[in-house]
Formats: sequence, structure tokens, C-alpha cells
Amino acid sequence: MLNPVRRKERVRAQSLFSQKSGQWCVSGAERHAAEVSRPLFLALSLYLEQGGTALKPELFVAISFCSAFAAGCLAVFFAPTVFVVPAALLGGMFPLSWLEARVTARAGKFSRDYPSVLLAAASSIKAGMTATAALERAVVLLPGDSLVRREVEQLLAALHRGERKESALQRFGRSIRQADLELFREAFALALENGGRFAPTLERLARVCRDREVLIRSAEVCTATMRMTANVLLAVSPLIVLMISVRTNGYWELFFQHPTANFIASLGIAVIICSYALLRRMSSFKP
Repeated sequence: MLNPVRRKERVRAQSLFSQKSGQWCVSGAERHAAEVSRPLFLALSLYLEQGGTALKPELFVAISFCSAFAAGCLAVFFAPTVFVVPAALLGGMFPLSWLEARVTARAGKFSRDYPSVLLAAASSIKAGMTATAALERAVVLLPGDSLVRREVEQLLAALHRGERKESALQRFGRSIRQADLELFREAFALALENGGRFAPTLERLARVCRDREVLIRSAEVCTATMRMTANVLLAVSPLIVLMISVRTNGYWELFFQHPTANFIASLGIAVIICSYALLRRMSSFKP
């Protein structure tokens, strides 16, 4: 007599082997593709939300492919064939670079007000107010377009409507890329459920956020001269080429018709573009 577990396994095996092999393989492949693509689209959707855009993941992927196709077509007409694939890759990375800049800018805007709100809430809690009342009081003086005020008001509105604390807290700061927001969610959930001393936790979080902002600003100040010099050098190179082309007869005919000249010029353009992208990558201090 088979036990219930073995009986279920036997029934499942019989149902699998009773199907046609081709149908089983296709359904398994489709299921695996769906399981792989779903987390990727969820991550891309969160990334777009953190950038403050209303684009759908499918539309953003289509824009990236169009950008890559346009860059590849330009490389086909103006550069040797070996530069087509790198140009297409750089073109596809352009929307991602734009989105990354928006994500970093929104995170920096959020971080400017976030430590002050935490310290103000901690002071109100020490004075005897509840955690929700302290947060509501802390954002009163912030401007209406402040991201911190918007997130706090959405959180308090969800709690006042009677939503589950876990779901309401999970949405807090979802559109902001900041690592220590998860610590705030967990600490606030514990304070709502069990009470305890919430003010010292807020003060420590505010200190961590402020130290991180000071570090980012210090790094930007220390590298400002280097970034300015690199930008000037990268901008001077095309200007020198344009000056030479104006003073040289048949420069552009030689550029487009002679294979060696076209290859060297395309290589120089690729070096300038890659150097500019590398400079932006190295000087991007994320919050």
C-alpha cells in the first residue's frame, strides 16, 4: 500500500509521461522562459519607477533597440564594418545612461531632506508623540514637491486607511534608490507592533545618511578639477579636427573614401566616445 506522498508522485509522473514529448518540451521551455523574464521585467519596472518615468518596460526595451539600430545604421554609412556592433552597443546603452542619471538625481534630491526629517521625527518622539504623529509633524514645513514629504504622506495615508502595515511600509521609498530605507521600514514596523525606543534608531539612521551625503559631496569636490580637465580635453579634440578640416582641401572626401583614413578617424571617434562614457562612469557617485 503506497503512502499519500508516493501516490501523488506516481500520479504526477504518469501525467507527465502520458503527454507527448514535443508538447512537454515546449511547455517546459515556455514555462522556463516566463520564469526567467518575469523577474527581469519586474526589476526593469522598478528601475523605471526609481527614475520617475511613466514608461513601461516593454516600451523602454523597444526604445533601447531603436537607439541601438540607429547607431548601427550610422556606423554602416560613416564607419568601417568592424565598428557597427560596438556602435550599436553604445547606442543601446544611451537610454540606460539617461535613466541612470534620473535615478541618481532623484535619490540625491530625496537624500537632501531625509536626514532632517528623521531628526525632527526623533525629537517629536522624545517629546512624547507617537511615531506616525512625529513623522506627520516632521514633513509639515517641507515644500510640496519634496520627495520625502510625498513618500511620508503616502505612507501615513495608507496606514490611516487601515491597510496592512507590511504592504504600506513596503511601498515607502520604493521609487527611491537608497540602501538604508529598508532599515527604516523594519525599524518603523517594529515600533508600530512592539513599541520601544524608536528615536535613537532614527538618530542613527540620520547620522548614517548625513555621513554618506558628506562623503559624496567631498568626493565630487575633490574630483571637480580632474573632471573639468578631462571634459575640456575631450571637447578640444573634435574642435582641433574641425579646424584642420576647414584648412585642408579635400579633407572630408579623404575621410569617407580612403579606407585607412576612415578607419583611423572612426577609431579616434570611438576612443573619444568611450573616454567620455568612462569619465561619466568613474565620476558618478551614487547615494
